[in-house]
Amino acid sequence: MSGGYRIGEGQEIRSEEPIIFRFNGKRYQGYAGDTLASALLASGVRTFGRSFKRHRPRGVFAAGVEETGALIQVGEGARGIPNVRASLLPLVQGLETRTQSHWPSVEFDLFRTFDYFSSLIPAGFYNKTFIWPSWHLYEYFIRHTAGFGVSPKSPDPDRYIERHLSVDVLVCGGGPVGLSAALAAEESGGSVVIAEQDTRFGGSLLSSPTKVQAQTCDQWLSEQVAAVTCADQIQALTHTRVTGLYDHNLALAVRRAQESGGGAAREELISIRAKKIIVATGAIEQPLVFENNDRPGIMLLGAMQSYLHRYGVVAGRDLVLAGNNDLLYKAASDFADRGVFVSAIIDSRFEPGVPYKHLGLPVHLGCDVVNTSGGKSLKGIVVSQRKGADFPAETFKLSCNALGVSGGLAPCVHLASHVKTPLRYEESLAAFVPEPRSDGLDVIGAARGNFNLEASLEAVAKGAADTSTAEYSQGLGPRFSSVGKTSNQWVDLLYDVTVADLDLAIRENYSSVEHMKRYTTNGMAVDQGKTSNLNALTHLAEATERSISEVGTTTYRPPYMPVSLGALVGDKTGRFYAPVRELPMHRQHLQLRAEMEIYGAWRRPACYPQPGEDEESAVRREVLTVRAGVGICDGSALGKIEVRGPDAAEFLNFIYLNNVPTLKVGNCRYGLMLNEKGVIFDDGVFCRLGDTDFLVSTTSAHAAHVFSTMEEWLQCELMNMDVTLMNATESWANVTIAGPKARELLNRFDTDIDLSRDAFPFMGIRTGHLEGVPTRIMRVSFSGEVCFEVNVPAAYGPDLWDEALRRGEDLGVTPYGVETMMVLRIEKGYMHVGSDTDGQTVAQDVGWGPVAMRKKADFIGKRSLSLPNNVRGDRLQLVGLEPLDRRGDLIAGAHLTNKGETKSQGYVTSACFSPTLNRPVGMGLLKGGQERMDEELESYDCGIRHGLRVTSPVFFDPEGERLHG
Repeated sequence: MSGGYRIGEGQEIRSEEPIIFRFNGKRYQGYAGDTLASALLASGVRTFGRSFKRHRPRGVFAAGVEETGALIQVGEGARGIPNVRASLLPLVQGLETRTQSHWPSVEFDLFRTFDYFSSLIPAGFYNKTFIWPSWHLYEYFIRHTAGFGVSPKSPDPDRYIERHLSVDVLVCGGGPVGLSAALAAEESGGSVVIAEQDTRFGGSLLSSPTKVQAQTCDQWLSEQVAAVTCADQIQALTHTRVTGLYDHNLALAVRRAQESGGGAAREELISIRAKKIIVATGAIEQPLVFENNDRPGIMLLGAMQSYLHRYGVVAGRDLVLAGNNDLLYKAASDFADRGVFVSAIIDSRFEPGVPYKHLGLPVHLGCDVVNTSGGKSLKGIVVSQRKGADFPAETFKLSCNALGVSGGLAPCVHLASHVKTPLRYEESLAAFVPEPRSDGLDVIGAARGNFNLEASLEAVAKGAADTSTAEYSQGLGPRFSSVGKTSNQWVDLLYDVTVADLDLAIRENYSSVEHMKRYTTNGMAVDQGKTSNLNALTHLAEATERSISEVGTTTYRPPYMPVSLGALVGDKTGRFYAPVRELPMHRQHLQLRAEMEIYGAWRRPACYPQPGEDEESAVRREVLTVRAGVGICDGSALGKIEVRGPDAAEFLNFIYLNNVPTLKVGNCRYGLMLNEKGVIFDDGVFCRLGDTDFLVSTTSAHAAHVFSTMEEWLQCELMNMDVTLMNATESWANVTIAGPKARELLNRFDTDIDLSRDAFPFMGIRTGHLEGVPTRIMRVSFSGEVCFEVNVPAAYGPDLWDEALRRGEDLGVTPYGVETMMVLRIEKGYMHVGSDTDGQTVAQDVGWGPVAMRKKADFIGKRSLSLPNNVRGDRLQLVGLEPLDRRGDLIAGAHLTNKGETKSQGYVTSACFSPTLNRPVGMGLLKGGQERMDEELESYDCGIRHGLRVTSPVFFDPEGERLHG
C-alpha cells in the first residue's frame, strides 16, 4: 500500500477492499475505511475547492467537524448534497463527488480575479455598494456567484426516521473520558446512552495514541469499547452526533446510516430525555494567523496526526511543524516513528515545556511563521525569529510542501453553551472553559479544559468534579504573527474573513463581539466558527485594549453541525406532512355524496348537493331547511378540552377574558381567549360539569394550539395550580341538531335528560344517556336556531347520525355542511376567529372592551389592552355591512373606502348571499367602525365599486328569540 502519500496501513484501512470513486470526473482508488479526504490526499490531490469571496485555492485543513476548506458536492440530482466535509465522508463504491464555488474549473477559476481587487470588497462592502441605483441591478450576478454548492430541486427519494429515548444518563462523546463516564454510570445502576459522532469510539486516542493507565493505547481502548458495547444497560451509538441540548435535559441527535439499500433509513433523528447529561466532547485545535495562512498544504497539526495514524496518509513528504505549545513535539515523535521526515519545528515560545533534543531535528525557538509561498499548494514558509525588545527580528525561509499548525486546544463548549452554561476565560489555556453546574449537566475531560487524560480518568472513576488543568502546555505562545499584510491573514478560512476585516469593523465602532461577527461574517459559515471565533475575539480584545473576558464570546446555538431537512422532517412527508383527519361519520358523508373539503386539519363536508344541484344551490337549500325545519351537522372537529382539579376555575379565569368562577354547574358561557399582546387568540364555549370539572369547546382549527398553550402556562408560569388537562377532541363525536324542530327530533330518542325548554335552557349542558350511551348535550348555537350539540363516544357517532336521519325523515331532516354553517353564522352576526379577526384584533375591536374592563382578576393579555395603540379610536373594528342595492355584490377581501376616495378604511372579512333575507350581507373590519353606524361607504374589488351601509353585524333575529325556543 505504500507509495505516493500513503505510507502504510492505518487503523481504519482495509487494503483488501479497494474502492473506486470519482472526483471532478476523474477516477481514483481508495480503500474501505478511507474518507474522501484521506483517499484524495493519498492520491496527491491538494486543491479541494475555492474560498467564498476571493476564490483562493483551498485544501484539506482538518480531519473532522472543524473542516473549512474541503467542502464537496456529493451525488447528483435528487440525492445531491452540497457542502459535505470531505474529512467526514466515508468512501463507498461508485461515489461521485466534485468541487464547488468556482468557474469554469477548480484549477482555473476566473473568479480568482476577485482576490486581486480584494481592497474593493472588504467586510460590509455589500451593505455600502449595492444600495445604488437598486439591489436588483446586482441581484442576478450576486446570486449566481455567491454561495456554496447546488441544492437538489427534486423530491428526496431517501427515507428518514425518528425515535425517542428516555435514559438516566446521556454521554455526549465517545473518547476515553466519555467511555469511562458511561461505564461508571452503568455501574451505578442507571441506563446509559453514549453517542459518538465518529465511526469508532476512541476520540483523541485514534489520532494521537498514547499509554493509558499503564496500558498500551490499543489494549486499553479495546477493553473499554468491549465493556461499553457489551453492557446491558448501555446503548452505544456510533455515527451519532448530538447536535443540540435544550431545556429540561432534552438532547437532539442525528444518527447516520451505516449501510445503504434494502430500505434502510439514511438518517435517524433521536430525541433523548436524560436525568443527567455528561458532555465529553473534547477540544478543537486552533490555527495560527499569519500572512497567506490559507494555502493548500497548511493543516491543523492534530489533523495531520489523524490522517497518519488512522489512514496511513501524510500531507506531504517535507513537513514543517509550527505552533505555540508542546503538542508539536508529540507530533514530531509520532511522525518520526512512522518514518516521516520533519524538516523543522517552529515554536513561538523561547522555552518549550518538554525535552526535545532527542528528536534530532532543527527546533527554532522564539520564531513565528509570518508568510508562505506557493500557488495552488504550499512550497515554502518565511520565518521570523525574535531576538528581544532591543534587537530587530530576523527572517529566514524554509522549503516544505506541508505545514502543520497548532495554536493550542480550545474546549468544545458548544453543547454546554446551548443550555446557557456560563463560560470563563482561562488564561493558562488561552481559551474559554465552562463553569461547573449542579442541575444535571456535567462537562468533563478536555471539554472542561482538563487536557491531562490520566487526571480526567481518575476524576471520573472517583465521581469527583473534573478540574481545569493545562498540563499539555506550560504556557502558550502567541497565535498571531505581527508581520505582513493583514488583508492576507485569514481568521475565518471559510468565509474569507481577514485581520484587516476585523480591524475595519473595529474602526467603524463594531466593538461588540456580536456586532463584529455580523459585520464581518466571521464564524457565520457552515463551520460556525469552530476554528475562527477564538482568534477573532482575541484580536478584538487586543485592538480595543480590553481583556478577553470583557469581550466575551458570541452566542452558540443549536445545531452544533448542520442537520439535513430530511432528518428534521423524518417520515412527515407527502400526505403524512400534515395528516388530514377524518370525522367519525366520514363514511356516512361519502354515502350522502357530500362535497368534501379540507378545513384546517380535518376533511369535512362543505355541503350535500342533490342531483342537479351546484354548491350554491345546495347551501341555499340547507340554510332554508335549518331555518324552517331541522338539520344535522357533524361538529366532531370542535375542540373538546377537559380541565379538572381544585384550581380549574381559577386557571380558566386566567385563560379567558370573561369571568369563569361565577359560572354555575350545568351552564355554559361564551368566552374569548387573548394572547399576551391582547390579540384575540380563540373563542368558544366553556362549560361547568361540576365544582372542579370543566369542558372547553374551542374552534376546530385551534383545538391543538389552545391545548398546548394551556399546558405551557401550567408548566411554565402557573406551576402551583392543581389542574389536569386532557385533549378529548377525538374521543367524542358531535352530532349537532339545529332548527325549530330540533327538540322534536331529539325527543324521539330514549334519554334520561329532560330536553324541555325550562329544564334545559339555552347555554346549558347536561350529562346522561341517549339510547343507553353516555352522552353530553350542550344547548349552544352557531346558527341562531334552537340547537343541541349531542356528544357521544366517537365509536357511537355513526349510529347516532344514521338514527337521526332515519327518525327525522318525516320532519324533513337535512344534513348540512361547513359552507352552510358559515352562511348561518354570518346571518346571525357571529364572529369567526381568523376570518373576522386578524393578528392585531383586540377585545375592544369586537365590542368586548366593557367586559374586559369590568373583570378585576388578571387574565392573559389584560395589561396589553390598555396600551395606547390598543385604545385608539381609529382602530379596525368589527361591523356589519350590507349593499345599498339589494342586488349589489359583497365580496370578502374587498377594501372599504369613503365615497369617491381610494384610501382604504378597512376590508370585508366575511360575506355571503343570505337565502333567509334574500340579499347579500357581510361583516368587515373598519377604522373606528363602532362609531360609524349607518354611514355609507364603498367597497372596492378589482376595479369595481359598490355602495355599502355600515350596520350591526346581527342581521337575523337580533333579539335572539329563536335560539331560546
